[in-house]
Amino acid sequence: MKEIFFYDWQSIIRAAATAVTAFIVLFLFVRISGKRTLEQLNAFDFIASIALESTLSDIMLAMIPIAEGAVVVFLIILLQYIFAWLARSSTKMEKLINTVPRIVFHNNMFHKDTMAREAHQFQCYVK
Repeated sequence: MKEIFFYDWQSIIRAAATAVTAFIVLFLFVRISGKRTLEQLNAFDFIASIALESTLSDIMLAMIPIAEGAVVVFLIILLQYIFAWLARSSTKMEKLINTVPRIVFHNNMFHKDTMAREAHQFQCYVK
């Protein structure tokens, strides 16, 4: 019964490190993949939703102990607040974290200049 709530401190540290790493990696992949992935959500809201849902699922299915899951959920929410604070505190960070929608197709015409800017922005993230 004890293992339902707590294994050991090493497993909690591992869960915390995994949560932070996974959040950052997922954020980078979503930002690189472009706006089609996000539709109306910004990157960190989208990632936080997926991460929270996955963590809660793992807790509910007893794949991880409740203490580890609670640490992961706390870190996801904390990271979401940190990203939001960074976006508010710096114009550069706001541009990096949040995307601005651009019309690339309208009235049966592609807007090639907008598409070129989007491609250039993508190449900047990859480098």
